[in-house]
Amino acid sequence: MATLFHNISNELTKELLAPGDNVNLSKLSMVNTSSYLVVSVDLYIEKSGVGTFYLLKNTILPPGVPLIYDSIKFSNEANEFGLFMKATKLLTFADFSAEVPTIDVIIN
Repeated sequence: MATLFHNISNELTKELLAPGDNVNLSKLSMVNTSSYLVVSVDLYIEKSGVGTFYLLKNTILPPGVPLIYDSIKFSNEANEFGLFMKATKLLTFADFSAEVPTIDVIIN
């Protein structure tokens, strides 16, 4: 069964939906829960042997700011597309090198 709530913490690529999860996705909500970090977000679908297709690329997400993406339609059946997110911290007005990006994601 697919996990529809994700807490992403660190600069990594996270699989939000795996191929075969069979989720009829209509909307994805995310919020940067970091205290001070501005985060860059990539949201994409990927299918083995077909490629990667970006829904969001280098999208800036300031602390505390929500983003709702409500135009997602793709096949999430077996051997089809998975949904992925990558978060990258950006430089801010002060050096918060010890802090890592934290993003909450809700899939509807």
